[in-house]
Amino acid sequence: MIYELPVQEYDRIKSIFYDQTNHPIIWGIINGNNQGKVYVDDLKSPRTALIWAKFEIFLLGGDKENESFNKNLEFFIRERIAPESLQIGDIAFQLEFPQSNTCESKVVDKLINYLPKAYGRCAFTFNEAKYRELTNWHNRVPSGYCVEKITPELIDRDKEGRIREELENFWVSPEVFFKKGIGYCTMQGNKVISSCLSVYASEGNIEIGINTYDSQHRNKGLATLAARAVLDECLQRGVTPHWKTENFRYASIKLANKLGFENRRDYKAYYFFYRDLDNFVSSAYYHLKEFGDILVAKDYVNRAKGLGELEDWHCFHVACGFAVAGETATALAYLEQAVDKGWRDTDDVRFENDLKTLHGSKEWEILNKRLFSSEGK
Repeated sequence: MIYELPVQEYDRIKSIFYDQTNHPIIWGIINGNNQGKVYVDDLKSPRTALIWAKFEIFLLGGDKENESFNKNLEFFIRERIAPESLQIGDIAFQLEFPQSNTCESKVVDKLINYLPKAYGRCAFTFNEAKYRELTNWHNRVPSGYCVEKITPELIDRDKEGRIREELENFWVSPEVFFKKGIGYCTMQGNKVISSCLSVYASEGNIEIGINTYDSQHRNKGLATLAARAVLDECLQRGVTPHWKTENFRYASIKLANKLGFENRRDYKAYYFFYRDLDNFVSSAYYHLKEFGDILVAKDYVNRAKGLGELEDWHCFHVACGFAVAGETATALAYLEQAVDKGWRDTDDVRFENDLKTLHGSKEWEILNKRLFSSEGK
């Protein structure tokens, strides 16, 4: 069986994660700072623990050969985790093994009906000496912008509620964040343009989250300025920042390197979508991206269509897969469908590495004109 461990009993899993003392996500949740839940095989003496870091990832620690836990995991996800996750808008399950990856197949193989897929993540170590070599950033703030510390007063000024939403997603309360977290925003008047904050924190360690909220403000270095302010405060307070990301997020990796994060460590994680339609689309993309298997991918797309109409992001995802596989005409057709259905993220179209094979074609230029003309409206 699998049970939800009451918050007041989180101490019972400390021994399971004894070797992860500097992991801010794990200990931020165990210590009651951050939003999350814990599921175990036994309420009194757990051997296996699954930590749900909400809006982020699931982390499984302890005995990965626990047959009782593993055989019940798929049912538990379907009946308990998926409904709650979908209710808060989190549509995918991502699973990481923070300890040794040996025997992880014992867990993943039990989730086969969900079509779990491996993907790469990477973690970095902060090099304080390298960071201190960077030039002063304060005189690089563009005219009309300013960098401000996240405070209760700033949250009151943030009428769009962007920062409050960030804190509510990751922290048990804003008050706990103000006591134990660090965060800065790049502002344009009273409008939050970008933010960098500790999305998890525990015992002198923070996990960094960074965001620019509107596409027209991206690629201007505004989030970098907020990150510099956060890292400066980390040095002042003796806090160690941590940076993790997916290995396909090239902009995040580039920024991490720029800010003094190095010693990249790549590791494997797994993901699937809760809804079958989403999962079939994701499986089509995966087989195109990883194996170039067009027939299998088309079968998954047809299975998805059999469950309902594809949404704009489904079409965009499929377009990316066919572009990688060299199926230019099919990719352009799905990309056009994505735009027709309302896809308007110009950054995803312009900078998506998967779509580079489409650049320069007549159809590509037409789609770009449609997108960028709508962006200005």
